[in-house]
Amino acid sequence: MQDLSRRGFMGTMGMMGAAAAFGATGAAVASADTTTDSEISTPAELEAIGVSTMGLHELNERRKAYVASKNADYVKADGTVVPAAFVQLRALTNTYLVGCGSEVTDDCFDFFSMLFTEDEAKAYLEMPYGVLFTATEFAEQSGRDEDECLALCEDLASRNLLMRIRRNGVPHFHQLALAHGYYEMGLNDYFTGDWTPNYRAAWTADYQTGYMNSGMPFYYPIPVNQDVVAESEIVITDDWKKILERNEVFAVSPCQCRIMWDAIGVPTPEGLPKRTCLSLGEVAEYFIENGIGEQITQDEAIAMVEKCMDAGMVPESLSMKEVDIMCMCHGDCCGNLSG
Repeated sequence: MQDLSRRGFMGTMGMMGAAAAFGATGAAVASADTTTDSEISTPAELEAIGVSTMGLHELNERRKAYVASKNADYVKADGTVVPAAFVQLRALTNTYLVGCGSEVTDDCFDFFSMLFTEDEAKAYLEMPYGVLFTATEFAEQSGRDEDECLALCEDLASRNLLMRIRRNGVPHFHQLALAHGYYEMGLNDYFTGDWTPNYRAAWTADYQTGYMNSGMPFYYPIPVNQDVVAESEIVITDDWKKILERNEVFAVSPCQCRIMWDAIGVPTPEGLPKRTCLSLGEVAEYFIENGIGEQITQDEAIAMVEKCMDAGMVPESLSMKEVDIMCMCHGDCCGNLSG
């Protein structure tokens, strides 16, 4: 069973969107034997609050069946044929984290056909789902040549289409969600061609069923100080400074929300700090290597957070135990807080 940590990147986090895509019981999906909350730790207690205890293996089997069921070309109103590989690639993405939505529109596949060739899409569908994998594991599963698999994965990772981390000199990969995934990795492309309109069109209206109403937060706000939580204590996993002090590698990026709003012509508040998105650890290494983020020191990361809080901004992180993404957000411009 894969643990509910960022070490698995989006594998288990992707369960949130998968619950809606596969009709799983409850709003969110978690593994009962890896839950760290001492007050809610048994399968019965999890089920009592509406959380599925589906294991990762079963989830990935459902994921495969769901993708396999979307094996027909899509014909747009103007007669344009969208090959089945892109239909299935969108379906696969719909099972990770923030899903695309099950509604189908003429332009909801354009994001994927813009980023991938049909052959690349087919190869992506042959990769291991929902886990970190090596080129060797990709080759074993797909029957492709290992060198071919490694070259393809490295190429996709360099184009911000596949997560890559390096452990003991061996690259490991993971497929992406729309968010956290393509959105954050595509930061440098928001103003490039049709990237942003196609990305937004990939989300159809009913994605909110699996995201906004999922019952489990995607990002969650972190207390800025002890006063915010009154008589309670700030638990160690919610202490923003301790989160930063547990890490050694840091990258900072401009606020993705405000860059996206700029790309579509939506005004955002003036006077707020702009370099406000932090990545930590292995994710930071990816951001630095791919030019999505600028490497900074731990002291600089702490100073950045303090400056943002002085400006009235709120620290947020992906909802996980081992935090490696932290954003400084403001209700007037943050996609999470404003939602």
